[in-house]
Amino acid sequence: MDEQALKEVIGLAERGVPVLTANVRLFRHLRREFDSAMVERGLGAWPTPLILPLPSWAVRLWEKAETGLPLLDSARSRALWDRVVNGDRIVAGAGKLAAGSVADSSWAAYSMMREYLIEWPSDDIYLTEEAKALKRVSAAYEDAVKKLGFVDGASIMGRLISLVGKGGVEAPEEVAVVGFDELAPRTERFLSALGRHGTAVRVIGGERGTRCAGVSVRAYEDEAEEVMQAARWARETFCPGVSIAFIVPELERYRALIMREFSAELDPESVLTGRQGAEAFNISLGLSLAEEPLVASALAFLAIGEGQADIDELFCALGSPYLSGLDASAEAARVDASLRKEGRRRASVADIIKKLGATSALRARCEAHLKWLRKTRDKRLPGA
Repeated sequence: MDEQALKEVIGLAERGVPVLTANVRLFRHLRREFDSAMVERGLGAWPTPLILPLPSWAVRLWEKAETGLPLLDSARSRALWDRVVNGDRIVAGAGKLAAGSVADSSWAAYSMMREYLIEWPSDDIYLTEEAKALKRVSAAYEDAVKKLGFVDGASIMGRLISLVGKGGVEAPEEVAVVGFDELAPRTERFLSALGRHGTAVRVIGGERGTRCAGVSVRAYEDEAEEVMQAARWARETFCPGVSIAFIVPELERYRALIMREFSAELDPESVLTGRQGAEAFNISLGLSLAEEPLVASALAFLAIGEGQADIDELFCALGSPYLSGLDASAEAARVDASLRKEGRRRASVADIIKKLGATSALRARCEAHLKWLRKTRDKRLPGA
């Protein structure tokens, strides 16, 4: 977004105009820019601007409309969808792994159909078996939501279109829509309904048909080389006041590689212990919860049983800074080295205890863990 558009957005938000963004990332960026602008003016406090992702604002409108139908949030909607998919006679016969994959892809397809207002044909003669299954699951899901007495997030915008037409929604005098390169049919219809009933809809940024000069295609040996060259290009290109963005399909596959190469090129100090200061770059996709260091340590510790285990896994848990002080971590490292010198690749907690002194803090922790294991024989779900 250029500086002129940003000033326009801040001015609208300051007047109380709802600023509706294309995604959560842009919402966060605009909120930060708004707050920075207020600080630069010397203000100590200011009203929270109404800058929201468009779907979140639609939920607010729905809640104010007092329709009597509560919203089924996204997590519960997805859980209900998974239950319906797992209960389908064909999917259920394919096994749990297949059901999980089918649930993911079918949910994405269902959401896309709602967004683009695609209706199912009344006659199934031209549908593939997969399409027939999706149609069947969609109908069962919608029936389940209705029986529960809820409305799901995917339905809200469509229902609001009807409510706006009947005057059942308290629509604002003006809204600004920011960052949309393309408006999906459902979104376009919703904004058109607002416009017909007196709301001035201002579209900022994301102009369609804009061409970018100097586009080129380059070939690299592999993914690692591609990411490394992208990081070097960013370092050479960057100058104050310029923001650089990379669009990465399948970002989850690249995340660790990007983190490593971009840190090396753009933020080499980030490897130093205790280093403070703003990050040189950020990645829009976070780590999965199980990859966060604190949670990974907890899961590693919970995975330790009474029997033999790989020593890498054992000492990953026992030497974790989240569970041990410096002394215990050093003890764990000494025992680890001792076992490796003996050519051991597997060991038990009991083996580790034998190598520790009677007053060892790590020994006390290992003994407490064994005691807990012997006492706790029941199985529990991850949440517990």
